[in-house]
Amino acid sequence: MKFYIPIILYIGVFNILCTCKSTNYKNLELKLNTSSESIAVYTIQESNFESILPKSLSEAAVRIENDIDFTPILRLISIRKNLLSSENWEILFSEEEIKDFKSLLSKAIQQQSAYAYLVLIKKEDPLSPLLKVLRSSYLIIKTEGGYILAIPDLNQNLTFATQYKFDDWTLYQIPKITSSKKQELKIKPNQIGFSIYRDIVGQEVRYYDRIMILNDKKYLPNPLLFKTPEPDDVPIKIQTQSVMERLTALEELKKKGMITEEEYKNKKTEILKDL
Repeated sequence: MKFYIPIILYIGVFNILCTCKSTNYKNLELKLNTSSESIAVYTIQESNFESILPKSLSEAAVRIENDIDFTPILRLISIRKNLLSSENWEILFSEEEIKDFKSLLSKAIQQQSAYAYLVLIKKEDPLSPLLKVLRSSYLIIKTEGGYILAIPDLNQNLTFATQYKFDDWTLYQIPKITSSKKQELKIKPNQIGFSIYRDIVGQEVRYYDRIMILNDKKYLPNPLLFKTPEPDDVPIKIQTQSVMERLTALEELKKKGMITEEEYKNKKTEILKDL
């Protein structure tokens, strides 16, 4: 009997570990759709992204049925090369990456519709090309009025003990995207409705330069934001009207025909959440 106890305990621990691993990845629902040597595209069939996006965007996803060309958008994004310098920027995507991004994403959409597509891109370390890579992830979500382009990880440094394989660098769990503390990304000023996301929670203003909104007026800030403001440039908190004052102002906008019935209902629901 004593001989079986360690075996039973081992099996129990093994099952717990397996269960934990399954639980960690359960919310992702990632399915590899298309890939190349340096890019992998996954489909996500769930519509709730509460574990990844801020609450205000978590249930905004609608199913993507038609092809998307993000080529003009990707060319607008720059990354800060040196966090100590506010002037040292470079284009985030090379033309080759943009071309492969477009081709593989289009192929994935044609093969299977989804609520989101996750694109992983790796770059080899020039000094240790077989053991080290930089990996970035891009989450593409369609909303009722436009799209969300989120970047959960950016140039994540991965080091492997032995020569890595495809399954090594594509093993991934999407992390929660937090608000921006410093300027890391920026986009070129544009007239196409492409902006960094800004969220207002109570009296707190939060900026997300790793979440970008395209065309959806419900989530676009006004005016558009092309980079995260420096901490000294904006107040951490804002003064807000009471719920009744906001509802009254909203009612006036509706009476004057300045907003549609749908916009009125959506904004009223949003205001009432603060009660």
